[in-house]
Amino acid sequence: MFKLVIIPTLVVIETIRGTKSYTKKIKAALIALCIGVGFATVTDASLNIVGFFWGICSVLSTCQFQVWQGSRAKEFEMSPMQMVHSMAKYQFAMAVAMSIPMDWMSGGMHTIEMDMQGFFTIFTSCTFAVGSYFASFGLIGKTSPVTYQVIGHMKTISILTGGYLLFPVVMTAFQMFKNMIGVFIALLGAVLYGHLQMMAKDNVPDWIDRFAPESWKEMVKEEEYLPVDMKEYQEPTTTPAKNSKPASTSDLISMMDSELSKDDSKQSFVPGSPKFNPQADGQLKAGGSIL
Repeated sequence: MFKLVIIPTLVVIETIRGTKSYTKKIKAALIALCIGVGFATVTDASLNIVGFFWGICSVLSTCQFQVWQGSRAKEFEMSPMQMVHSMAKYQFAMAVAMSIPMDWMSGGMHTIEMDMQGFFTIFTSCTFAVGSYFASFGLIGKTSPVTYQVIGHMKTISILTGGYLLFPVVMTAFQMFKNMIGVFIALLGAVLYGHLQMMAKDNVPDWIDRFAPESWKEMVKEEEYLPVDMKEYQEPTTTPAKNSKPASTSDLISMMDSELSKDDSKQSFVPGSPKFNPQADGQLKAGGSIL
């Protein structure tokens, strides 16, 4: 059940960190995928405190590791072989330190008599595990952790469908109907996710843009954030009133005289120099003398 929470957790982590953004259409496809897988796989779920705690820890650690793995693979342009080589020794040490003591305490490994068939079984299992390990590093490095989880859910759906067809089991009609509806919804969500990713990469309209009703398009329409126009925040300039009349020549002359009189009143005189006398200034203009 906690495996279904990995995709929403990855979307939240990548959105918060700003490493990747998901459109509403892609989120809708992922929701459909998770709901379909839940219908097809979850039959009888029970929850307790201990299981809930370890489930949350596994989801958070898996999501954080896959996000870190994808970011490092893209940042340093590492191939799957290089990623496996850089981490194998640490994972080997952790596995030996934890698996051998726990298996020994459970009374499993030291009580088994190893023969060629058992050795071949273990060797084959480890070979497939290494191949799956390479595939996970390659998918996450080239695509994203969410795409890797989508492929993992598709593997689950393929196994369920093959089991229904090749190894039919006795179940009620309601349970069979629920499983088939879950498989159909999960397949629809996975196919829609892949289609949306490919169309977004090529920058061409997708199925929703071409065939969906207008009400659906409005629901998944993205909000557009336009750049701020700084001209809107400039101080408003003074504009003349609508009913104002242009100033006449006499008004302009009177305004100039008032400005000149203000300048004359502000003049400073050197101590001992004669002060300004309007009468003397008039006599000088008339050709007289002030002596």
